[in-house]
Amino acid sequence: KLKCKCQLWYRGKYCEQFYCQNNCNQNGYCVSPNKCSCYIPYRGEHCTEYPCSFEHRNECKNDGLGYHFNNTYKCYCTNSLFGGKRCNEVTCADACWKGKCLYTPKNKLSFCMCHDLITGKNCSIMNLNFQKNKIGKSVKIFFYVLSSFFSTFAFLLCFTSKFWEYVEDEKEKK
Repeated sequence: KLKCKCQLWYRGKYCEQFYCQNNCNQNGYCVSPNKCSCYIPYRGEHCTEYPCSFEHRNECKNDGLGYHFNNTYKCYCTNSLFGGKRCNEVTCADACWKGKCLYTPKNKLSFCMCHDLITGKNCSIMNLNFQKNKIGKSVKIFFYVLSSFFSTFAFLLCFTSKFWEYVEDEKEKK
């Protein structure tokens, strides 16, 4: 008499029954040990999270779905551009290291806005060109101010010396 030797997670006379220890709380079905595929609208690892009914005010922003879990209200963020407890915090695909994550509603995109000295898609690269340009501009401004000062000083020196020559000439004429 032949008998089938079943692979892991299968049983039955012909190994046709998938065997799983997790019953998914009767709100879904088991797809592997301790892994459930939940029936709509249930969610969560063991299909215990249930979205709030439509009568309940949805406190979730940006198309987030509200649900009750362990007597607390939670949000499931359906839009990957938003996260946080109420789906109201902008998230960027690449974390912004030294910048701020911004959202453009028109394009429905998020991006990192870097500070002056930082650049790159996720604000992780030091912008040495900015520093060079900043120093170069500062040096130019310094020399412009310095040359303006000396020009003004030379003009005043020349003017005052001419003035005193004129005063001396007038004294001699009298």
